[in-house]
Amino acid sequence: MITRERKSAFLNWFETNWPASAALAKEAKRIIGTQRLSEDWLTSEIPALGGRTPIDVYGDGAGANAVYDELHRLEHGIFS
Repeated sequence: MITRERKSAFLNWFETNWPASAALAKEAKRIIGTQRLSEDWLTSEIPALGGRTPIDVYGDGAGANAVYDELHRLEHGIFS
């Protein structure tokens, strides 16, 4: 379950990176299934992203591509 701290980090990231963050959040929800689960994924440390959270990686130049790539791997059942 997403904690208040992680929810706050998500909302801060979402507002700071609008409108790109909206597109990523929408894609995450489409692939993962629910708003709550997609927010949880976006604020969780992901091994395939070097143990960083998708919202942290997203802000690094090529990081957005890495986050989208990982989402699309999940969509096709490829778990890393």
